[in-house]
Amino acid sequence: MAGSQDIRCFLSLEIVPEIRTYLGQMTDRLRTAGADVKWVDPKNIHLTLMFIGTVTAAQASALTSALGALRGRHPGLAAALSGWGGVPGPAAAAHHLGWVGLPPGGR
Repeated sequence: MAGSQDIRCFLSLEIVPEIRTYLGQMTDRLRTAGADVKWVDPKNIHLTLMFIGTVTAAQASALTSALGALRGRHPGLAAALSGWGGVPGPAAAAHHLGWVGLPPGGR
């Protein structure tokens, strides 16, 4: 059984404000379709690189410190957006999360 301090952890990159704004506008258009979806605030949109799994609060803190030391040491990425879709959730007809893809090669 998971403890009360367990955290679902993933590694992600922030995206530039222009792309975040564009994706926010895209979700606004999808929202008007009336889907039963919990929409994410555009400020929380990110590029997920890897799902780490469930970790303790102490492990999450250690990961944050270790990865935080890398922040700003590498140039940003240039990538294009390509395609979008959803990942099925627990109910067969529902989508658990939406995604926007990157083309092969990221350009």
